[in-house]
Amino acid sequence: MKTITDNLFIFLSKKPNIFILGGIFILINILVMISVMELDELTGAAIPDTAFGINDTTLPELFTVFGAKGIEVYQQIIIYDLLLPISYALFFGAIIFLLYRGSKFKYLAWIPVCASIFDYIENYLLANCLSQFPNINNELANITGSIISIKLVFLISSLLIIIVASVQMLLLSKRK
Repeated sequence: MKTITDNLFIFLSKKPNIFILGGIFILINILVMISVMELDELTGAAIPDTAFGINDTTLPELFTVFGAKGIEVYQQIIIYDLLLPISYALFFGAIIFLLYRGSKFKYLAWIPVCASIFDYIENYLLANCLSQFPNINNELANITGSIISIKLVFLISSLLIIIVASVQMLLLSKRK
C-alpha cells in the first residue's frame, strides 16, 4: 500500500498535475451546480445525492416533486456525476497527501477515494430507482439512502481533514 500511495499521490500532487486536477474539479462542479440550480428553480427541491435520511418514503416523494421536467434535469446531473467523484477523489487525495507527505497520515488520502467509490454505487442505485419510479423497490430506496449517507461521511471527513491539516500547517508556519 505504501508504494501505491506514494507513487499515485506523488504524481498527482506535483505542481502541474494538482492544478490540472483542481481545474477539472472546478469545471465539473460548475456544470453540476448549473443543473442543480436549474432543478431548484424548477422544483424547489434538492437532489437526493446530498441529503442524509433518504429512504423508501422520501425518495419517491422527491421524484414526484421533480415532475417530468425535473427528472430530465436530474438525469443531466447524474451524467455529470459520472465525472465528479473521480475528480474530487484525485484532487482531494492529492491535497491531503501533499499536506501530510512524509507522515503516516498521508494514507488519509484514500478517504476521498472511498467517498468516490460510494458515490459511484449511489449513482447506479439512484439511476435504478429513477428507472423504477413511481414503483421504486422499498429495499432499494433504503439501501440507496444508506449508501448516500456513507458517501457523505467520507466526503465530509475528507474536507475536514484538509481543513485541519491546513490549519495545522498555518499554525506551524507562524511558530517559525
